[in-house]
Amino acid sequence: MVEPADCVSSDRPDREYPALSLTKRAIDQAYEARGLMTALAHGVDAFDELTQTPEAEAFNRAVAEQGPIASLADLDDGPAADPSLTA
Repeated sequence: MVEPADCVSSDRPDREYPALSLTKRAIDQAYEARGLMTALAHGVDAFDELTQTPEAEAFNRAVAEQGPIASLADLDDGPAADPSLTA
C-alpha cells in the first residue's frame, strides 16, 4: 500500500501532482485577465510618488534621528490632529 507521505516530494510537489501546477497557472491567468498585474503596477507607481514628497522625506529623516515611536508621536501634533480640518 502506498502511504500519502510517499507521494509527496518535498522539493517540488507539483512534479508529483501535475494538477497543482495546472490549477496554479489557471488562477494566475484569471488574475492576469482581470488586470491584477496592471493594478499592482499602478499601485507601485502611486506609492513611489507618495514616498517622494517633502513630508515623507522629513518623516523618514525624523525616523532615522528620533526612532519610529517618537516620529509617530510628532505626527499626532501635526495638521491631522487639528479637528477643525476634518469636516
